[in-house]
Amino acid sequence: MRATGEEKLPNNFTYQCYSTPYLDSSYFDLNPTTGELFLKKGLNRDLPDGMPVYFLPVSVTDSGNLTTYATVKIILDDINDNAPVLVYDTPNPLIIDEGSSSGSIELYVVDVDTPPNGPKFTFTLTNYTDVFDLKEINCNVNCNDREKYQIINKVPLEREGPNGKFYLVGYTVQDKGGLSRNGIIQIIIGDIDNNPQLDGSKKIKITSLENSIETNLFLGTLYVKDKDDWDQVFKQADNCVANPNVFEYDFIYYG
Repeated sequence: MRATGEEKLPNNFTYQCYSTPYLDSSYFDLNPTTGELFLKKGLNRDLPDGMPVYFLPVSVTDSGNLTTYATVKIILDDINDNAPVLVYDTPNPLIIDEGSSSGSIELYVVDVDTPPNGPKFTFTLTNYTDVFDLKEINCNVNCNDREKYQIINKVPLEREGPNGKFYLVGYTVQDKGGLSRNGIIQIIIGDIDNNPQLDGSKKIKITSLENSIETNLFLGTLYVKDKDDWDQVFKQADNCVANPNVFEYDFIYYG
């Protein structure tokens, strides 16, 4: 920086920079006599820890003790130092109900770097490509510089199948500048009530010196067999059968 004065006084200027709530002046080294400005620490361009443009308040005082204030605008050039990431619009892990032939999950790919270091992205699945596919959604201005995709299941999903209730789907996403990120998308197959309840039992042997059973005595837990999750249906035992001769109680569920 350089200052000039109109008064016929020696040009012995004194330079000073100031901190603000958004900028710490300790990042800069401003020579108080020459006005030369240097960086003491590296600046971050990317939010939330940095910003693409910094405004540094400075002052210059002449030998007559007159002070002028100004703001130095510092613009940071973007470099490709951030790999893209996935952003979910729905809770994670993601859920597709079993039996659905057209279930889909929407998600976004974002990158804090600007073009040409950010979009356009290359987004691919690395496993289960026979089950799931990716479809890019054109959302124009509504995406706010994000690219929107859908994960679509190609075949109906079954929780009782060989893969069970969970899929751990690998992915790779790469920005236009060449930086990439690998990750896992956890997909849960949502349960529906499509399995019958089966009888279950719990045998508990009770010994009594008087050959009698105390009223309201807790004897054990009744089991009901069902491949569906317990939050899908209300399961209740309707009857218990006892054998008083050996005091062995068979708790049987009658559907």
